[in-house]
Amino acid sequence: MQIAEDFSAQKVWSRRIGQPWHSVTLALVGIACVAFAVSQWRATSSVLANTTETVGSVIAQEHVGARSYPVVAFLDAQGGLHELRAQTSSMSAPLAPGQQVSVRYVPGAPGQAYINSFWELWLTTVMNAVLAVAFLGGALFLWFLRSDIYSLGDAAGERGTRAM
Repeated sequence: MQIAEDFSAQKVWSRRIGQPWHSVTLALVGIACVAFAVSQWRATSSVLANTTETVGSVIAQEHVGARSYPVVAFLDAQGGLHELRAQTSSMSAPLAPGQQVSVRYVPGAPGQAYINSFWELWLTTVMNAVLAVAFLGGALFLWFLRSDIYSLGDAAGERGTRAM
C-alpha cells in the first residue's frame, strides 16, 4: 500500500510542472536579456564608431576589496592629459604600472574614455547574450518537458500525469 501512495504523490508532483508559467517566466527573462544585450551591443558599436584611439600608460592600481582596477593616463589629440579607471576589474593585477594600453576616447569629451580591450568593451554584451541563451533554452526545455508529461499522461489515460 505504501508503494501506491508514493506513486500517487509523484503524480501530484509531476502535475505541477504541467503549468506553463515556468516556461513563460524563463522566456520573459530571456527576452529581457536579449533586449539588454542588443542595447549594449548598439552602445559598444557606437563607442567604437565615435571614438578616437590612442595609447595610454597604466599609472596605478585602484583596489576595492579584493578587486583591482587599473588607472590609465593618456594624452588626447590636443595634448591634454586625462586619467581613466577601468570599468572591469580582476582579482590579480594583470596590468602593471608603466604598461602601455590602447585607449578609446570621445574627441569632444575625453573624460569618456575606455580601455580598448575585449572585456572592457564587450563584457556586458557577452554576459547578457549568454544569460539569454540559458534562460530561453531553459524555457524551451521546460515547455517540451511539459509537452512530454502531457503526452505520456494522455497515453496512460490520465491528462497531466506521468505514466508509471
